[in-house]
Amino acid sequence: TTNGTTNGTTNGTTNGTTNGTNGVPDGYVPQEQLRVLEQRAIYLERKLTDFQQGMQQGQAQFLSVVALPPLVALLSKFCEEAENVSSSTWALLRAEEHVARLSLAMHPTHTALVVEALCRCESAESAHDAVCALSILSCDAVSRKEMIVDGRAIPALFALLADSAHMNQSSFLTSSRHPITVGTLCARFAAMTLGNFSLEERGRDDVCHVPHGVHSLLNTIRSQDPEASCFALLCMGNLFMQPSARSMFLNCPGSIETLAECLEAVSVHASRYAVGAIRNLASDDPSREALLSVQGVVERLHELSAHRNGKVREHAEAALSNLQITSS
Repeated sequence: TTNGTTNGTTNGTTNGTTNGTNGVPDGYVPQEQLRVLEQRAIYLERKLTDFQQGMQQGQAQFLSVVALPPLVALLSKFCEEAENVSSSTWALLRAEEHVARLSLAMHPTHTALVVEALCRCESAESAHDAVCALSILSCDAVSRKEMIVDGRAIPALFALLADSAHMNQSSFLTSSRHPITVGTLCARFAAMTLGNFSLEERGRDDVCHVPHGVHSLLNTIRSQDPEASCFALLCMGNLFMQPSARSMFLNCPGSIETLAECLEAVSVHASRYAVGAIRNLASDDPSREALLSVQGVVERLHELSAHRNGKVREHAEAALSNLQITSS
């Protein structure tokens, strides 16, 4: 893996790629701010160690109650200064990765207990801390593999997505803010965790076996929360490495049109994951035929092949190649 992104090929001819939520492009949040965050994370981790020595509580509680709130407050300040609605969440992922790595090295976490805490929750309000901790731990490869094998986490995460299914309007074409509820935050963390799970082949297989799982992710892509939408799109793009996921997606009414809309995203991250999803979807004849049947897709891919962001350019060129169209 490189910077949280794993690149692979499927079937020898299809240029498939797996995107990771930790692969935030350099410069999206100024590097000096990330250095401040890293130092803040180290400081909080030391405080976390001191706190744990005198307390007998679960590591998930420490991560969500002690370490994260100050980081979120700091990141929100950066977000407001940059006037960028997504900066807070994406910088938080970098900080979370750091906190998770240090925390797991210093205080091994029983992931089964974190999953159990989530499964016991009866409402979004009670699930918030558990799913927040789960999203952090999923940034660690060993922890997410343990949680995938556990088998209880993925259904619980989809339940949180379903709780916010009433938000069914596309969010990619607007940068306007919407009221953030606890349910919205839970859906955001759930989609983020599923995106990390989809980095693993076992994770992709298990997600594809969730009844109506692909349809639930599609509804989240269409939701009003740009962050949950983006994470769900990332997850969906990774799932397209699986033939069964591509087939289920094509059977969802309006799915290809929704994906085509995402190519017009305001957010660079949404553009990256949308064109990356199309790159992976264009892996068999039925999918290629469906994509080519939507007016404007090829033209937009040509435009994105000249995008300022290198990953967007790379995905657009590979998507055109998979569609057997030259990018010149």
